[in-house]
Amino acid sequence: MFENHIVSNVDDISLDTPTLFAGGRLCLDFVNTAFQNRGVHVELLGSGEALRRWLRLAEGVTGKMLSPDDAAWNAGYGERVLPKVIRLRNALHDLVLSVIEKT
Repeated sequence: MFENHIVSNVDDISLDTPTLFAGGRLCLDFVNTAFQNRGVHVELLGSGEALRRWLRLAEGVTGKMLSPDDAAWNAGYGERVLPKVIRLRNALHDLVLSVIEKT
């Protein structure tokens, strides 16, 4: 889909927590875990572990528990749910774009 596709971890990119969660709504911040940077696609949720780290950062922002306990993640939970998470994010992205284009 993207010619220049970068898979990055939340920890590997030079974005601080306020930048990662600048959308004002967690759903928008979630959509923004994939973005373009100088024509290159950047993916912050490139693995189950990257998803877990993003959720932990989001917990710090929201004050709510968003991820399962360590035992679930140790059993490969993140890798199992990641494809569904990415599909959800893509659907939300398309929804947000359709709303923007109508205004």
